[in-house]
Amino acid sequence: MEYIGIGVGIVVAIISYLLTQKDKKQGEEIDYLKREVEQGKTNLVNLQLHIAGEHYKAQTIDYKFAQIDVSIKEGFREIREDIKALASEIHGGKGQ
Repeated sequence: MEYIGIGVGIVVAIISYLLTQKDKKQGEEIDYLKREVEQGKTNLVNLQLHIAGEHYKAQTIDYKFAQIDVSIKEGFREIREDIKALASEIHGGKGQ
């Protein structure tokens, strides 16, 4: 009977050791996954900052093109008025 108790004790010790090793391995895997999640979060934040920066650049470029468009339209309007004034003077001078 004593040998059965020792055998059971050895089996329990072996099972305990194996479960401890399995828990240790699972703990390492969980730690790895946590690190991967944190790295993913960092990458996501960096991507969001990059996208925001590109969006800001796009808005700045759109604003600058709008300013150029206004300047060109204003310039052509002034040229048109100058041509009309010149034509008026030329026609006015011939008529006198």
